[in-house]
Amino acid sequence: PDGADYWPLTGTGFWSQWHLFGMNQTGYHVVNIVFHILGALAFWRLLHVMRLPGAWLGGLIFAIHPVAVESVAWVSEFKNTLSLPLLMLAAAAYVQFDEADEGSPQALRFYAAAVVLYLFTMFAKTSMVMFPFVLLLYAWWKHGKVTIRDIIASVPFFLISLALGLMTIKFQHEKALGANLHE
Repeated sequence: PDGADYWPLTGTGFWSQWHLFGMNQTGYHVVNIVFHILGALAFWRLLHVMRLPGAWLGGLIFAIHPVAVESVAWVSEFKNTLSLPLLMLAAAAYVQFDEADEGSPQALRFYAAAVVLYLFTMFAKTSMVMFPFVLLLYAWWKHGKVTIRDIIASVPFFLISLALGLMTIKFQHEKALGANLHE
């Protein structure tokens, strides 16, 4: 609650780690490494679900690429290593929803999983607000057009982005910017 951002899942993760590791930074780094590995595996899963050739190579390159690994080195970047696997799994679930028979129980399960995983992603790091646009871009790439079905399916994602994006703006204004104005 004292932070300048609204990231309840990240805050809870830090709180849990503090109770487990205290001032011992090794534990925090191990957690970041584990979540980075999960992120690379989730990225591979997304590429695999999209039936892109070389999905395993994409996951491997992501796992060792210096830009991706940089967040792992900084304990304060836990929000990145936590949010990435959630976002990749949300995207993979959405792709599976899109490819399932419309209205089937399986499609509804994939869709619900995508929405819930995206909500958790936003609770970890709200800069993922652009994901609903990525879903529409995916629809255009996959089907050559964006249909009414695609727009309707993206509505809950836009609502989550809007609500939590505004919450973050409020927190930043009151906690970060507002604090500087009163000094």
